Amino acid sequence: MIRVQGLISAYGTQDILRGVDMEIPDHGLSILAGPNGAGKSTLLYSLMGYLKPRAGSILLFGKDIRKYSRPNWPKISLLSRRNCIVSLTIP
Repeated sequence: MIRVQGLISAYGTQDILRGVDMEIPDHGLSILAGPNGAGKSTLLYSLMGYLKPRAGSILLFGKDIRKYSRPNWPKISLLSRRNCIVSLTIP
């Protein structure tokens, strides 16, 4: 499961996400939808560790994602609207 609490993510000094709280179950399919500019990509980049949050926490199976090294991540995949799959895997 992924748990997000009080997430603030930004590009430079511009906050894109402010105070995001959510949970994503560890089984099944989750869909993130919204209008252009809503922060979907910013949230996904934060969840996958590509963008360091300014505040808040992201817990992956109860452990802060900052404690994982990238090669040791559990399997997480992203399917974008361009049909490109990004996958990170942990044994």
